[in-house]
Order: sequence, then structure tokens, then C-alpha cells
Amino acid sequence: MKLNKIIDCPICESTKTENMMQINCGGFDGSVLYKVISINTCNNCGHIFNKLTSDDIEGLIKYYNTEYAPVNINASYKTGNKPGGEGNDAYIRYSKLYQFISSFISPESKILDVGCAMGGFLDFLNDKGFINLSGIDVTDDFLDYARQNKRYNIKVGSADSIPFKENSFDLLTVNQVIEHLVSPSKVFQEAGRVLCEGGLLYIGVPDALRYGDDNPFDFYWLLIRDHIQHFDVEHLKLIAELEGFELLNINPNESLVLTPELKMPSLDVIFRYTGKRNQLKITDNCFYLAENFKEYLSLNLEKLKEKI
Repeated sequence: MKLNKIIDCPICESTKTENMMQINCGGFDGSVLYKVISINTCNNCGHIFNKLTSDDIEGLIKYYNTEYAPVNINASYKTGNKPGGEGNDAYIRYSKLYQFISSFISPESKILDVGCAMGGFLDFLNDKGFINLSGIDVTDDFLDYARQNKRYNIKVGSADSIPFKENSFDLLTVNQVIEHLVSPSKVFQEAGRVLCEGGLLYIGVPDALRYGDDNPFDFYWLLIRDHIQHFDVEHLKLIAELEGFELLNINPNESLVLTPELKMPSLDVIFRYTGKRNQLKITDNCFYLAENFKEYLSLNLEKLKEKI
């Protein structure tokens, strides 16, 4: 994963940003991740993001290699929805994803799974008869696992630095990835480079507009500190239109996290690459997320004060 220049708004690069809240996590989990969550909003386009320092980004990169991958690979539970996992819950997620994209592809489609982790979705597609499958991931342990007895073309790479030539793929699947990235716009730029003419980009992200729908405990979805971008459909569309993509379909849904009782509000979105880049089109709808987020933060803060 590349270190990117730290800018203010990751979508429009505006300096008109302000802090909404800081949450000091202390060292409650012993992680290398940053301890203070600084939640910012852009007053120009309405995007919500965690502002990070250079040290925070270094810690984030270290986290994926020393904590995230080893914990998931060595976890004793086998049915959970692990990244690229083989359990029942992961299979349910793959089935929903496949149902969403299946009308756009055929078994001959050239598909790249970005952030393939342990390679479970590639296995799923292979079982469905797909033959031109590739994957990339930034984490060595995930790559070693994914390459075991697999025939797929799996390389070291990230969503913002894809190690393939131009016009290489018909579809990129980027599931639960771009919320982890400092510069999500680079995902769309790289996708446009490696997709064939009219190629498709599937994006799956947590739906920040629905964080308050199922909140296991106060500020839960914000305490997942490797989620540093908080998206709704409007802001995915903003980036897409800037980088030459058009929206084809949207599916709000829920993803299992670790147990059937804990479900993350999610968005499935599919775009087509047109190559026609548009100027930033900011509408009133772009600021609904920030308004909703303020309510979410306020309610959780009140609940926390009551408990204290």
C-alpha cells in the first residue's frame, strides 16, 4: 500500500473541512492502530472521513500485516464472514454479491478481485465456471494462503496501485476495501486504467447513512478504526463521475460481521467505465450524510453520558 499525500477532503481536496468529534480509544485493544479517532466533514462536498497523520497511516499499514491477516487466517471459528474466507457466512456474502453482478458478466469475463484476502470469492467464481480469474492483496499472509493449490493469477498489489496492464479486465470487484484507503479516488483512477472499454467496477462498502440502524454499542461502527472513509451512495457517485464512471445499479443490504446477530449496513454499487470525466456536481443530497452523522454522534454521546 502506498503512502499518499495527506490532503483535507479525500474526494474534492477542499481545505474547507472541520472536526465533528474526537474519540479517544486509549489502548483498550492493544492494537498498533491510532488511538484518537478524529472524525471530519468536508463543508464543500459533505464527505465524512477520519483525519490521519503520517504516523497513523504507518500504523494502519503495519496493522494489516501484523494483526488483521494473522487473526483472520488463524481464527478458530470457521463459519464467520472472514475476508476471503471459506465459511458459511462468507458464502452467503459471495452469493449475494454474485446475484448482484451476474447479469453483467459471463464465464469468459476477465475478473480481478481487488483485496482478495484468502481467495474465497475467487473459489466461488471458479465453482460457477469462471475461468479468467485474478486477485491482488497487500498482505503477505493473505497472499500465501490464497495461492495454496490455486490456479488463479494472484499478485501483490492494492486498489490504488494495480499491477496489471491497461485494458486487462471486464470487471473489478472491490468489496469492503475502499473504506480502508486514504485516497479512495485512486481506486477509480486505477480501475479506469485496467478495465476494458465499457468495463465494470463493483464497489461494496459499509453504508454510513445507516450506522444508527443496528448499533451493538456506543460508536461501534466508528471504533472499527481501519474504516477511515464513511460513504453513502452520493459520495461514491461524486468520485465515480469525476473519474469517468456511470452508475448502473445500487443495492442497500446487510453483511454479517462475526455472528448472525451482528450485521453491518452495506451498499453494493456497480459502475460502468465510460472514460468521460465530469466536473464535481455537488447537490443538496451530498450534505444529508453529514446531517445524519451529527445525529448519530449526538445520540451515542448522550447514551455514553447516561452510562457514565
